[in-house]
Amino acid sequence: MDKIIKMTVLIDFIKIISTLLRIIEISETRTVRELHKMLYYLLKLIISSVLIIAISEIGKRSSFFGGILASIPLTSFLAFIWMYSENKDVKPIIELSKDIFWLVIPSLVFFLIFPILLKKGINFYLSMFSSTLIMVVCYFGMMAFMKK
Repeated sequence: MDKIIKMTVLIDFIKIISTLLRIIEISETRTVRELHKMLYYLLKLIISSVLIIAISEIGKRSSFFGGILASIPLTSFLAFIWMYSENKDVKPIIELSKDIFWLVIPSLVFFLIFPILLKKGINFYLSMFSSTLIMVVCYFGMMAFMKK
């Protein structure tokens, strides 16, 4: 798991360096607005990466506190903030919020099935795959329900 986290951090760091190099390389030919957009993207990338790393590191030390942090809809919070700061329109945020509410329900199935399979001694990756597959089926069911 540490190797996966370190690899993720390395990949995110490479993305950040790559973006910074592109900014430096094209800063002479781009407008200030385009540079602002690139820096904004970079900020979003850094904040998102730091949150993921923080949750995984805290989860190593305390599953309870890691669980609390992971259960807080940080991704949704960030999406709402990014969407609002980009266009100041709350209508898409309202719709996204409603959709997130209904689509959280099928994701909970994963957290019910996954530990049950692990407790039964089923291989981690098979448990992960099976739980994810069941969750995806539940997502399709919920999407069909939402269309009605």
